[in-house]
Amino acid sequence: MRKVFLIFLFVMSCGGGGSTSIILNMDSSLAPYYTKVSVRISGEEFDPILYSKEGTFYPGDVVTFNVNIPEGKERLVEAIIYDPEGNPVYYASKTLDMSKDTTLIMDMKPSQKRVFSYEVFSDGKKYAGGVNFYLFSEDLYSLNTSFSTLQSGDTYAYMLGSYLAYHDGRVWRFLYLQDQSDQEIFLYGRYTLPIKLPDGITSMEVYGSYEGLLTETDKSVTVFSEKMLSDGTVVFIGYADGLYYSVSKDSVNFKKACQVEGECKALNIKFTGEKPDTYTLFASYAGIRFPITYGELFVYNPQLTYSLYISGKIKEPCVMRYSMFTELQNFTGSANIDIQLRDVSFEGVTPSATMRVYSTDGNFEMEGSCESSAKGVFKIPYKGSVYVESVYPDGKSVGVFLNPEESGVSFPETDLEVLRYEFKNSYLLLKFKRGSDLPWCSLRLFSEGSELIVDKIPPWRSYFKIRNAGDLFGKLPDYTLRCYSEDKKYYVEVNSAKLHEIMKQKTPSIYKMD
Repeated sequence: MRKVFLIFLFVMSCGGGGSTSIILNMDSSLAPYYTKVSVRISGEEFDPILYSKEGTFYPGDVVTFNVNIPEGKERLVEAIIYDPEGNPVYYASKTLDMSKDTTLIMDMKPSQKRVFSYEVFSDGKKYAGGVNFYLFSEDLYSLNTSFSTLQSGDTYAYMLGSYLAYHDGRVWRFLYLQDQSDQEIFLYGRYTLPIKLPDGITSMEVYGSYEGLLTETDKSVTVFSEKMLSDGTVVFIGYADGLYYSVSKDSVNFKKACQVEGECKALNIKFTGEKPDTYTLFASYAGIRFPITYGELFVYNPQLTYSLYISGKIKEPCVMRYSMFTELQNFTGSANIDIQLRDVSFEGVTPSATMRVYSTDGNFEMEGSCESSAKGVFKIPYKGSVYVESVYPDGKSVGVFLNPEESGVSFPETDLEVLRYEFKNSYLLLKFKRGSDLPWCSLRLFSEGSELIVDKIPPWRSYFKIRNAGDLFGKLPDYTLRCYSEDKKYYVEVNSAKLHEIMKQKTPSIYKMD
């Protein structure tokens, strides 16, 4: 038999008489009785209002709240029911335009969920515990619950339609809890290893588990977990007066390559079709990729997989620079690379746009401009799926997904605009407007040294009041707001940064081996 828990909430609007009835339904009961019921109402113009009643409540009881809130758009209503131990066991939320006479029926869902946290390594992942989680309401304003030292696989109280916030080791992430399935999150650990350059070497350009310039004054280096194996192995390739390498745990000690007979082979690469400007041979070991050549030689090891990093310029009909990785199968030193250009037509682009084409796996990137005012054709040396993006000086970008079998893209006319963006009192306010064809969005806030990503902004949300954002950023950060079509076929993005900064953000850390 269906058990129903009823709560009637009577709301007297500021503009006059009227009432709103809110009914909470439970399909089943997780406890014989309950000890607390809370209702929280929030809106853009006022601080959240929380009402709670404590006592002994049985399924089928009626609890009444008398409150006074303003009418208006986009009111978030949340309800929580607590068990005898004080745990939130049922939750529901809805966002609606509040009028004088409204009846709102909310289906309460069990608020217990397991979270599995994993540390990401180059060769896979493994369980990670001791992670701090925070639970935010869907408007991001209030902190519902906080957790500390939660172990992977633990069950925790969650609120369907809320955000699970945590620091993944690099950035703050807010994940929208859309359903009741188990939640997986991924973390990136930092490891500090002692390092010593070879005798006589004062500086070395390093790739692999770490990328950058090391000098003789550097005594240690910090490596992220996704650039190391799960057993702690790190891979370093260094360039100085020759090619050096280090494959080890716990510390980094370089050896010079090509000193052992048969360790290095001659490189013989030929091209047909489009001729690139430059190319460099790369190798991968357990998911870590690094350059592996020195002069006309490369380090050969059958345990490595090889790919060729190619860069070049296409001069017509659009001027575009490209860079890409091409996998080499069963590579032992010789390869014939055939680069064929693919014609792609486009329409709906204004003359001020910078064109960008990229693959989501990071293996292809192309950027340039076309003289056409609205439509034209450009050529790309890549056969896989890509996004074709037009980037405008005002910070707006439009991207369209292109499958390998498709030969053209049409950029849609769609609306996305940030209306207000400011620090206000103790929170950061971002208010935006989007077209109905862009239901789901994401938000990135960033400044030097700090970053926050909000994933899956729901279709009914048009503002955020992110509490205590000043503690993270200090000043108003830059933003990138991106909204997708339902089928992810295209997206629209608005960015607060200038065009040259936008392109710097969009361009990945792709290798430049001159």
